[in-house]
Amino acid sequence: MNGLRIVVVGGFLAYQGLFQWFSRRLILPTLVLRPMMQLAVFTVIGAYLGSQPADFYAVGNAVQTTARASVYAATIVIAAERMNGTLITVLAAPAHPLLVFGGRLLPPVLTGVASAALMMTVAMATTGVRLSWSATPSLLLLILLVSASCGAFGLVLGAIGLYLRDVFFLPNVAVYAMMLLCGVNLTPAETSGVLALLGEALPLTHGLRAIRDVIAGRPVTTAAWTTELLLVFAYGAAACVFLAYFARQARSKATLDLSS
Repeated sequence: MNGLRIVVVGGFLAYQGLFQWFSRRLILPTLVLRPMMQLAVFTVIGAYLGSQPADFYAVGNAVQTTARASVYAATIVIAAERMNGTLITVLAAPAHPLLVFGGRLLPPVLTGVASAALMMTVAMATTGVRLSWSATPSLLLLILLVSASCGAFGLVLGAIGLYLRDVFFLPNVAVYAMMLLCGVNLTPAETSGVLALLGEALPLTHGLRAIRDVIAGRPVTTAAWTTELLLVFAYGAAACVFLAYFARQARSKATLDLSS
């Protein structure tokens, strides 16, 4: 019970205190207006210059908003502790770091789901995207799965950031790489070689395929959602390993509280 309290209560308190977007001044432009502009711009340009209809780009960019919210939020709740000089205290606490930082995945995941659901509603209202009521639960579950995998991926980036001076470089590169490699604005046929393999290893790719199948009324392949689920556990395990390793490295080099 105490572990559950650390995960849930500690996660939400840290989210409110450390997540800079969680304010009336920033949450609207960051989690609503910016994703809406991204959806509009890439849908219009994609429909005009791309090889797919407008709904392909609308769905891709709507779902990608969960990646932006989850990856950034999961990284920032580690980076903010470092910038505030409180990370060393958190790591020295008697609570297991897995419970402390694992609990911080919950609010980013829910933020990502809410943002993606809102953008999907915008896509349905402005393009040819249509979704039956019977498919809505499956769509929400898949968005939740994608948000969880992206949140775990963001926690990995935050753990690696313990060893770097600039924690925000990695999530910025990752989010824009996911726009190019995960099927958001390019089909698998338009990426090849190493880039295609990298896209398969990133979160969002397989979940987005399953989401497009649900919207189109096609049966969802087991491989699509199971692969995305495996990525949640894989990135979660990697985050635990990297967090322990890079925290030790940062302590030994006295760089734990240093940032650019």
